[in-house]
Amino acid sequence: MELHLQPTQPEDHGPDPPGFPQYDAIQNLGFETDDNAPASLEVLVYGDGIIQARLAVHHRSFFGLFSKARKNAGIARRLLAARYGPGIPSEQQGVAEMTMFADDKTDAYLSRIAQTVFVNVGDRELWRRAGGLVI
Repeated sequence: MELHLQPTQPEDHGPDPPGFPQYDAIQNLGFETDDNAPASLEVLVYGDGIIQARLAVHHRSFFGLFSKARKNAGIARRLLAARYGPGIPSEQQGVAEMTMFADDKTDAYLSRIAQTVFVNVGDRELWRRAGGLVI
């Protein structure tokens, strides 16, 4: 796979939720997967560290779309479980599936909302120093 990262404008997620950390900069890079699904990598920077990196893959709307998103979420789940352990499944309003992973330094989660798969990985201590609430 040849990856061509292009700087893009960060997606407008609306106002940050309560407990979200302050950050100095957002780096957002867009690319397409091997099967031409649009994807983005968003990096939140605080000082000289990375608070959180977020990967989002948006599968196109066509027959079998949910199975493709489900398959890729399964691949991501196996990779995260290999690094952090089995994870804790969670049901959240509007989220088809979500699993939380953690070790003593890092929090990560995987979610799939319809045809989009998200993987977020954050530095727990830097998140706290930036004013974020750690659950």
